Amino acid sequence: MMDLRILAMSQDERWLGHVWAEARSIGRARVVTAGSMAEAYDLLDCSGARLVALDCTSGAMSPEELDRLLWLNSTLAHPARVLVVDDGYQADLALTLFRMGVDEYLSESDHADRLATVLRHLIEATPAGVSGIQEPKPARLSRALTVRPPDARWLAAVSIA
Repeated sequence: MMDLRILAMSQDERWLGHVWAEARSIGRARVVTAGSMAEAYDLLDCSGARLVALDCTSGAMSPEELDRLLWLNSTLAHPARVLVVDDGYQADLALTLFRMGVDEYLSESDHADRLATVLRHLIEATPAGVSGIQEPKPARLSRALTVRPPDARWLAAVSIA
């Protein structure tokens, strides 16, 4: 069952192929790709993504675009985990990103050998969303129903809002 959706934003087909291969190795994931931040904004909510992988190498996005995506993610009922991959690791930027809600921040040049491991760990550790519509569970009564006495008066109230 494919119940984990990953939103991957990159213009690099090799990078997207790498994300797809890692997701496929887990066997329960589907990758939704975005070629720009504008597409990522649109797909974030409707895709049901539980993990967002962003390729920020080569200036793929501005800090304002990343900030907007992280804010949109934080407003979701079930925010996705976020992985940001950049050209080079910057300690001050890492602290800022973690404070903004990024779960993992990696440098492609410094952490290329660890990217597959970190991505696999994030995929395995991310709670899967359930695809499709689920029927609500029937309500359970906290106590047994009692028979009302014949002389009792009942009042029913209805609100149309």
